[in-house]
Amino acid sequence: MGIFDDFGKQKSGEWQQQEIFRIIDERANTGKRTFFTSNVPLEQLDVDEATKSRIENVSLIFQMPEESIRHKNAAAKQAEIVNRLLEG
Repeated sequence: MGIFDDFGKQKSGEWQQQEIFRIIDERANTGKRTFFTSNVPLEQLDVDEATKSRIENVSLIFQMPEESIRHKNAAAKQAEIVNRLLEG
């Protein structure tokens, strides 16, 4: 199994585009499972149409709520610090 985490955040030069296509194409053609995570919808990814097509053909796309876990965790930590300061 392979994972492309934060897909769409990578550099987008010609070599990077070719390698991404090569990897995704090879995995799709051999039936290997690949997980993609991204904050960017498929249609807005900075990859060529052939790569988008390969991803779309082998993927189940789940759109998650647009909620930043990092922001949520930071807010909870800040609230905890404020509570400790007020209690102590």
